[in-house]
Amino acid sequence: MNISTITALISAIIAICALASPVLTAWLNNNFALRKQKQDLEFKSKQMQESELTQQYEKQIDIISDFIYSINAAAITLNENDKKSTAKAGAKLLVLLNPSDQKIVIDAIKIVNDSNAGFSGNDVDQVRELADKITRKAPIWLEQANKNRLK
Repeated sequence: MNISTITALISAIIAICALASPVLTAWLNNNFALRKQKQDLEFKSKQMQESELTQQYEKQIDIISDFIYSINAAAITLNENDKKSTAKAGAKLLVLLNPSDQKIVIDAIKIVNDSNAGFSGNDVDQVRELADKITRKAPIWLEQANKNRLK
């Protein structure tokens, strides 16, 4: 082998490296950028899902709170607005509950709506007892809503 052959061989290797290097670099950069974009999209998707679940949970908390407030207000004042408020809040709450808890809410709505301008002594005790029962159930309902959120 003479010097000119070795020089030509080295020049050819350098030329191939000079051509391959930018192609390889571009491929590696694009591959990395695509993986990074995919990770970003997955992260944003998870964030959006968590945000939606949190909003649903907060909405469920508001529904439960509204019903508890309205049934307790009805137990104290029992005016027409309280009756309507109890029925409206109860209707929203029914879809969140299991059948046994739905019965409690339906009974409460019936008692409140069946009463006239005032309560007799037994009615007052019954409504207050029912309002207390519902208030005690609220933490369980919130726990169920939280479990649904974490699924």
